[in-house]
Amino acid sequence: MSILLMGLWSPSQAADRADVVPGEMVLTGEGWKIEVLGRGMPLIENLTTGGACRVKFVGKGTTVVPQVKECPDELRDEVVPASKYWLFETQGDLTRIEFDVWYLVDGRGVTTHLGPTSLEVTGDELTRLELEPRKATLPMWPAGQTLAARCVATVALDRNTGEVSSVVVADTGCPSGYAGAVVEAGRSWSFAPITVNGVAVPLAFEATIRFSPPSDGAPATIDVTLPIPPGKQVAFEDTMPEARHLPNTPPKLKLRHKNYADVLVHEIGRLEAPPSSSARECDFLMQVNTGGRTWLWPERCPTDLQPALAASRQKWSIVAGRAGAGELYARFRGTWEVAADGSAVLRLPVKDIVGSPELPEGVRTFSAPETVTMVPPKMGRTPIPEEPIACTLDVTVSARGRAASVMPAVVTGQELPGGCPSEYLALAVKSASHWVWRPATVDGERFEAHTTVQVKFGGGL
Repeated sequence: MSILLMGLWSPSQAADRADVVPGEMVLTGEGWKIEVLGRGMPLIENLTTGGACRVKFVGKGTTVVPQVKECPDELRDEVVPASKYWLFETQGDLTRIEFDVWYLVDGRGVTTHLGPTSLEVTGDELTRLELEPRKATLPMWPAGQTLAARCVATVALDRNTGEVSSVVVADTGCPSGYAGAVVEAGRSWSFAPITVNGVAVPLAFEATIRFSPPSDGAPATIDVTLPIPPGKQVAFEDTMPEARHLPNTPPKLKLRHKNYADVLVHEIGRLEAPPSSSARECDFLMQVNTGGRTWLWPERCPTDLQPALAASRQKWSIVAGRAGAGELYARFRGTWEVAADGSAVLRLPVKDIVGSPELPEGVRTFSAPETVTMVPPKMGRTPIPEEPIACTLDVTVSARGRAASVMPAVVTGQELPGGCPSEYLALAVKSASHWVWRPATVDGERFEAHTTVQVKFGGGL
């Protein structure tokens, strides 16, 4: 057993910046116990501005270390010293044990609340922070992504309305595509305002979002953890519709993307786009399972068209045909060609169409650019790396089959343009600029199109 007083100042110095108030809170778990003998309280007379600060207490061996997280600058100078003057009596190994404490300030005083934690707590010195969601929707799966991901977002609420004012996703552990989906969903959430002594206070909290792709027959899932007390439930609106009854008529189209199962299309979900000053295109990826549950991700799609694209998902009547034992998921890609008046025509990859059916009205076919001749990079004095390096490029292929432009692509999880060192990126761009292509076609006619390629160095290449 050990008794710990957190802080780097002496008690005489602490009196100038914080008070220690007796505590009667006990946190327990299997093989460990934390008794709160004293709580560090900021000096009330210096806290005239309302606000909220979160302190995360992290267990390290037999010690408990405070970390001040979301906290306005005008409160931090008082809260940081106060956080160091919590007095704990501990038993067991506390490694990986964490709990939060909130300082909620209303401008007239300060009240501490026990924050988001699933730990067993006894004692009534601290009141639980109760975050009450009024609206919460799950994020959509990011466009073209199927990897597992864990994203931590800091969500700030408006003090008076409880509406979300900002969502900031931590840089570590969350790919950029997933971060965008989290921000979009988080900004639509709303909560009951937090009040202290009847006065509304602003609050920022952390939400953890886990993306789990389909595996071993299990469906893809998205789980969101919010800082609410144990025993309370949050009802998230599912962004994926349940299975629908499909027509007892033959499908109009049968599609297959790469190695997935066939997609049987009974009805096409038309895009109802608003008029614009010019024609636009919207690329998308759609996934369906054998129960008729659908997922839809925008890819190269203007922001103002994405709400209409999301709404169109509800109108598709499609199901995954089984390509083999245990096959549950199917995919296809498409592009909506949207005229200035808002009318839209669906363009599908000709290689994804199974058989040669007569296309429904308003559907066209296209073929993506394909390489005919790939010119290898000229290394010059640049050394061949021992470990493989891949540079990813966005290429615009002209109707004549030449590279009209070559640009480094944005690679998920990579900060470097193209996902590779600059000296190899320059060689890759120069190489791809001289490649010869079989150009893209629409209904058999050539046209300019975009594609993504990789140029690899090292590893015997």
